[in-house]
Amino acid sequence: MGLIDRLDVARHRPKNEHSKQTSSSFKYFAMRDTERLPVCRKAYTSLHSISNKVVARLTHLKGSNKTPEDKRGQHSNRPNAISQDNLTKIHNHISSFPTKITHYTSVPVHYLESDLSVTKMFTLFLEKYPDMKGIIKYEFYLKYFKDNFSYPFGRPQVDVCSTCEDLNTKIKSTALNDTAKRVAVAELLVHKRRAKKFYNKMQEVTELCKNREDTAAIVFNYMQNLPLPFMPVQEMFYLRKLWYYVFNISDLSNKHSVFFTYSEGTDKKGPDEVCTFINQYIESYIPLTVKHLHVFSDACGGQNHNHTLSRFLLALTMSGRFETINQYYPVRGHSFMPCDRTFGLLKRAIKKHDRIYSPDQYKVIICNAKKRVQLMR
Repeated sequence: MGLIDRLDVARHRPKNEHSKQTSSSFKYFAMRDTERLPVCRKAYTSLHSISNKVVARLTHLKGSNKTPEDKRGQHSNRPNAISQDNLTKIHNHISSFPTKITHYTSVPVHYLESDLSVTKMFTLFLEKYPDMKGIIKYEFYLKYFKDNFSYPFGRPQVDVCSTCEDLNTKIKSTALNDTAKRVAVAELLVHKRRAKKFYNKMQEVTELCKNREDTAAIVFNYMQNLPLPFMPVQEMFYLRKLWYYVFNISDLSNKHSVFFTYSEGTDKKGPDEVCTFINQYIESYIPLTVKHLHVFSDACGGQNHNHTLSRFLLALTMSGRFETINQYYPVRGHSFMPCDRTFGLLKRAIKKHDRIYSPDQYKVIICNAKKRVQLMR
């Protein structure tokens, strides 16, 4: 419409007294570079490959000072159009499925249960609304799901808390009476509250470290053993004789991660190694001005929850390096920590390599898996 100008009729010349008088006349233009050139109506339709009907509609809108509107699909004479009520039913049905939030990414991601699929959801939709059969097709249901939700489907759970699993089994059991189920629900609620206290404390300490220069907080853990060599050959699985160990210490205030790597032929995975790595990290990364240290780790008895580590931390306070050291352990089965998120990124990076022959290759992958990562030699 920018190439059509409306003009008032300068002079009316009716053929007779019953002739209808037009109130507007129009000039048509075509673009040549940045210049508008006047053309006739026939040339205008030819240059823009449009019909006289389209030009008549544009001039009518121009004369009434209106903007063209796309009304395709908005007419009531479409027998196959999906009504708004049916769209609402689809939306409410998809929204009725409970979602979970993954903890292994920096941005929370909502996902559906692993035993669900779009096909199963559509089948349940038709069972709930039998009158929709033949009206709502699977293809439309799938398209609406992708356009408006696009939730990923989760994987089967691993490393599930045994207490939560036991209590959930009691709650769902048909052999127990209502009183026993209420007791199980109360126990599960208390158990989850105790587990949440650990994460609340971690968040509280993180904010404290950001506001105080004399306080630091670290979290540490071992990663799952990595095989050497790593190859897609089936027989190699039974021939692997060497494991590669990865120990991570992360600073809660700045998300900085430090990795310590070695093979099983170099040393073991015991409390002595953990104390050595922590001591090296403190000497290299924690300033002398820091006098209060908070330590978070899981409760693995052979590595983190033992007298060796406790005596080492006590020695740091007795020597005057720190005034106070607070050590925190999570509830068993609820030990997800920032280290695990880093390990998830590292596993994802390792999956992109089909062959790893040496520790140096693992070191390169670790350094490139995440920002603010350093490898201790």
